[in-house]
Amino acid sequence: MSAKPKTIPHKPKAGGKIFKEEIGKEWDTSPARNYINGLLTNLNEFTAFDITIYKNQTLNSFAAFCQKGDDIDKLEDYLIANNISDFEIAFGLWGIVLGFADMPKTLTDDFFNGDGNNYISNIYMYIHKQVHGVELDGNIKVRKDINTIYEKLEESFYTIDNNKQQRREECPPSGNSTSILEKELSSFSEYNKLDSKVKRNFIEELHNVAILSLEDWDEGKVDSIKWKSKKGQITLIKAVKNNKKSTKSNEKPSSKMTKSIKEPALPFYFYSDKSAWSNIKHLVPIENNEAVKRDIDWFQNEYLKGNDSQYYAKASRSNKSVIESYERHL
Repeated sequence: MSAKPKTIPHKPKAGGKIFKEEIGKEWDTSPARNYINGLLTNLNEFTAFDITIYKNQTLNSFAAFCQKGDDIDKLEDYLIANNISDFEIAFGLWGIVLGFADMPKTLTDDFFNGDGNNYISNIYMYIHKQVHGVELDGNIKVRKDINTIYEKLEESFYTIDNNKQQRREECPPSGNSTSILEKELSSFSEYNKLDSKVKRNFIEELHNVAILSLEDWDEGKVDSIKWKSKKGQITLIKAVKNNKKSTKSNEKPSSKMTKSIKEPALPFYFYSDKSAWSNIKHLVPIENNEAVKRDIDWFQNEYLKGNDSQYYAKASRSNKSVIESYERHL
């Protein structure tokens, strides 16, 4: 199978010298010589080259790496297309030359996180034996960090999703049925003063920003709504805000109780952690990645503004408070 040359400069020639040294005196009459020369010509002059013309796992893997080693995914596809089922040598060359740190997690997760897989243990024990001459026995156990900020976030994501789904199921999609939000707002005189059309539009706009009940109330989302005409909505919003503040004030624990609650020490703050998104990305459906990342960036930037923040100027910066705030924001 012919292939166009790709960009691993100088490596084929250097590799050829290694093969020559290993084969020794038999190199001149060895099929490996013609194979390596054909590979070099292919890479330098764009000539046709059949990677499987000489059946040798090491040489075939080396040739595949030289041709497609600039991209790990293309390398894998190329190996499969040429019926080379053992990726070990080709991927090993890729790791040595380009670095395992660039390997996508889809390729390394099975090695490092698989149940019953002793990949890391075997590597460590092999290196230890080579360096110290002592053969180790047993496996390296993966330590699970308890109470990390991201475990809390993961738990929060699932709890929030389940609660919102439940409220959506409880919330009638159409018709004359009364939604949870309508029932709650009917306790406000400011809401009851609105005419039916304005009431309906008010509820629809809040539903559009995922506010299905007063428990979901988020001032940032509410303030982002552009009302086509103002016929009492602003007055109602102020009344709800005042009610929420009053309720929150009544629920505040005493200062003594607050001081007795100790937060687990963490080496960073969520609102300023630049790796926050990368740590929770796997919890978010792919189609929502862009929206959630943009939401997290906005949320963190608001907290970083300190006293200049429009929404969180006086909010506590402790991880516990920030995470709870982020839950409400969601």
